[in-house]
Amino acid sequence: MVTFRARKPTSTEAEGVLRRCLEEAVSSFRIDYETLANTWFNEDGPLALIDGSPHLAYDPKTGKVQTWSERQGVKPSHARRDGYSVEYQEDKIAVPPYGKFATIHVLFKEPPELGQILKILTTEVATARGGGWDPPRLLTV
Repeated sequence: MVTFRARKPTSTEAEGVLRRCLEEAVSSFRIDYETLANTWFNEDGPLALIDGSPHLAYDPKTGKVQTWSERQGVKPSHARRDGYSVEYQEDKIAVPPYGKFATIHVLFKEPPELGQILKILTTEVATARGGGWDPPRLLTV
């Protein structure tokens, strides 16, 4: 763990320092186990790295240092739409039944009316599910 005290680092700074620390540790010591490393600002953390991951992971079998998202094979997709953008990401479930769960972030350029928000969100969820999603009859916001 690396803790910053003077000022909160950017994601790029945090990941750069963390990578250098891990590389120094690996070149100085024999590490036979998978190691996770993260950064903090005072009591705030773990800080997000460049791709949004909270950790770097060292794999002694391959000698690779990867972000947590790279290790898990997570690759968010981004799309721009008329008046908003969408980020879709699938993550693995760590406990049985070991499937996946999806996260959809919708960011509006200007706040639309509630009815338009519901229509857009319903469309994006249906698109993410390949159109096979049956929306609920009653939707509470």
